[in-house]
Amino acid sequence: MPGNQSNSYIEQHLPPMDELLKLAAKYSRRESEAEDLVQDLLLETVQTERNISDENYMPWAHGFLRNHAAFIARSEGRRRKRERTSQNSGSEPSHERVQFPAVFIDELSASLQRTARLINCALNKKEIMYLLDITDTAFRQRLTALRKQWDLYAEKNEVGLEIRTESEADNHLDIGLLRRSLRNSFHGDPAKVIGSFDPDGNLLVFRSKSAHKTKASGNSKGEAKT
Repeated sequence: MPGNQSNSYIEQHLPPMDELLKLAAKYSRRESEAEDLVQDLLLETVQTERNISDENYMPWAHGFLRNHAAFIARSEGRRRKRERTSQNSGSEPSHERVQFPAVFIDELSASLQRTARLINCALNKKEIMYLLDITDTAFRQRLTALRKQWDLYAEKNEVGLEIRTESEADNHLDIGLLRRSLRNSFHGDPAKVIGSFDPDGNLLVFRSKSAHKTKASGNSKGEAKT
C-alpha cells in the first residue's frame, strides 16, 4: 500500500492511541520505546489491513506489542552479551553483520527477499532505499514484515540470527585500490549502482534492474537485482 494510502487508512480507522501507548509502556523502559512499538503496530495494521473496529483488534494488538517488545529485548540482550564478551577478552568490539539464513529468505515474498538479501550484504537503510527506489515508509513496512516473518520462523525452528564479524584481515585491505576499482566498474553505467567488498577484498556491485519502457506508457522505476 503506497505511503499516502497508508496515512489515509490510519486516519480513517484510527485506533485508541492512548490505550495502545499505555499497553506499549508496560513492555518498554522509555516513552520513546513505547512510541516506536506503537508505530510498528500501526505499520503492521496497515500492511495486513486489519479492521480496527473489530472486537478482536485490541487483543491482537496487545499480543503484537508483547511479542514484538520481547523480540526487541532478546536482540538487545544478545548485543549486550556480545559486547561484554568482547570487553572481557580485552579486544575491540568488531563490526557485526546480521545474516538471515537462506532457507528463511527463500520462503519470503519477492520484495522481502530483495530487502533481506541487501541487509545480508550489510547495506544500510539509505543504500537499500536508494537501490529499491522506495520511500522511508515503505522501507519501515518491509522491516516490520521481515520482523514478523522472522519471529514466526525463529519460534518454529528455535533459531537466532546469525551474526558475522569482520575478520582482522579487513583492516589490512588496500581500501584506496578497492575504491578506484569500484569507480571504474561504475563508469558509464546509467543504472543506480552501489559498490562494496567482502572480507576477502572481492568487489560487490549492486545495480538497479532496468525497467521496461514504452512510448505511450511504462514503468520508469525498477527494484534492485541482487
